[in-house]
Amino acid sequence: MIRRVALGALAAPFVLPAIPAQAQTGAVQMVQVNPTQAAALGGMAFALYTAQLAEQRGENSAVRLFAQLEREEQQAFTLARQQGGLPIATPEMMDAEKRTMAAQLYALSGAQFDRMFLQGQMLGHQELLTLHQRIAQSPTSTQEQMLATVAVPAIRTHMTVIEGIQRSMGG
Repeated sequence: MIRRVALGALAAPFVLPAIPAQAQTGAVQMVQVNPTQAAALGGMAFALYTAQLAEQRGENSAVRLFAQLEREEQQAFTLARQQGGLPIATPEMMDAEKRTMAAQLYALSGAQFDRMFLQGQMLGHQELLTLHQRIAQSPTSTQEQMLATVAVPAIRTHMTVIEGIQRSMGG
């Protein structure tokens, strides 16, 4: 199934506190993405949105640092995707499950926030790992394949870091 999505402005931060209906837009161009790409873009949107939220609300310094690094990486991937002429993640690409989790996360604070943020990041990174492995093996373009190839080891590293933070927090 092919979905149509609009490209938004590069690195325009997702508006907080609420999940926006759409990103701030610049020039809009319609592109087609397959279901795997759409799911990956939704996962990237979730990672960016929740990282921005955790930078503001995280209680644990390791959580805030991880969130900052995740945001910076997602912004770099957004730039690389835009430079490669690829669709970029926008908030409306998050599926219902990710939107619900983001809303639940927004309602929390303190240690509860940190634990749920890390759980959401782990689930999201597991999904992104599977999707990027699939994209690397069956790309729709050379640019997609190159980015997915770079993303796979980065995602594995993130999962290891998340596990370490969770252990240090006793979870």
